[in-house]
Amino acid sequence: MNCRIFGVLGLFMATLALYGCGQGADDAAGLNGAITVSASASGSFITATATYTNPTKTDLIGTPIWFSYQVAGTTYSLGTVHTNNSGTVSVVFTPAAFNANQTFLVTAGTGNLQNFATVNMSGRSLSLAPPAVAPVFTNVSSTSTVDIPIPIQLTFATFKDPFASDLSGLVLDITETLESTLDNASTIDLLNSTTTTNVLGIAPFPGATAHMTVPPKGGSNTLSVTWIVKDNAAGGTGLSATGVTTIVLSH
Repeated sequence: MNCRIFGVLGLFMATLALYGCGQGADDAAGLNGAITVSASASGSFITATATYTNPTKTDLIGTPIWFSYQVAGTTYSLGTVHTNNSGTVSVVFTPAAFNANQTFLVTAGTGNLQNFATVNMSGRSLSLAPPAVAPVFTNVSSTSTVDIPIPIQLTFATFKDPFASDLSGLVLDITETLESTLDNASTIDLLNSTTTTNVLGIAPFPGATAHMTVPPKGGSNTLSVTWIVKDNAAGGTGLSATGVTTIVLSH
């Protein structure tokens, strides 16, 4: 009799142990829970946080969570990490440098569970603050050409790069296109056709001289100068920016 009781009890305990192991495997595989993920960007870093929850467990430490992200059609693995007691884990990563803005799709998963979040990130950029020239008045004859100085400007082009701390040394080519209300004879002489950024990513305008024809019969001649700065270096950023200086010559 006693042997039968102990035999039945042993079989019950063994069955219970096997059932418990099966539940543990299901939990570890994410079969009995849910996963959420969030992502945020700051500077050159993206932080992704995943939280695993399970209706039958409170101690969720050690649940394996894998992360990946997708950008421009390519997926990159971030590996697998394990949750803390509350089922939460975070990863921080820096993508390869890029221009303008990018949208990243961050995915986290465990077992058969997956979830994702999107995050927008600002990359490298180039902006331009064109030099200003006050209106010019002249009383010379209408057959003359007037030289108008365009002054040096310390802040002309601004380069931003969240992936670098030293932004110096970016050489930008300067070109211009002209549009005049009076004729097509107006020209620009640049003091230098390139400008270079400092450690803060700021590049100066080197100065220039505009040559404009005096308007006839007491009129005015407007010259629009569209400045174009571009990183043309091989393997460079390829960034460009434009800005317009308007010069008005009255007679």
